[in-house]
Amino acid sequence: MSKLDTLKPEFKTIILDVITQVSVATGLDWIPISCRRTIQEQNDLYAQGRTEAGSIVTKAKGGQSPHNFGLACDCAPIKSGSVWWNAPQGYWDTYGAIAKSHGLTWGGDFHSIQDNPHCEMPTWKEQQALWREGKIEVA
Repeated sequence: MSKLDTLKPEFKTIILDVITQVSVATGLDWIPISCRRTIQEQNDLYAQGRTEAGSIVTKAKGGQSPHNFGLACDCAPIKSGSVWWNAPQGYWDTYGAIAKSHGLTWGGDFHSIQDNPHCEMPTWKEQQALWREGKIEVA
């Protein structure tokens, strides 16, 4: 199963289109890095830089991230066979513009933490509310 197969189908379709368009626009291959996360995976990421080694990479605990509901994806460009995390901002801005043109929220616009690889469905909190009410389950 590919990472993209863990996403909600309607979101997966959008992300595939975003990846195709940003690859053409930048001349680089872009790949999904992180898609759906379990509650435990999210809690483990939250612990990083707090109670575990490493630097802080998220402000969201389990259940507080659209990744937990299959409605977020982190993508990045590939250069010389490796993920190019330090790509110039213009590449990330192109990715963000394409994601936003598809109605997504881009992490590069976040005020509390800049998260260039991240994009999400703006309606993800509807799924979060259903989960909190016990109407849906997440892993």
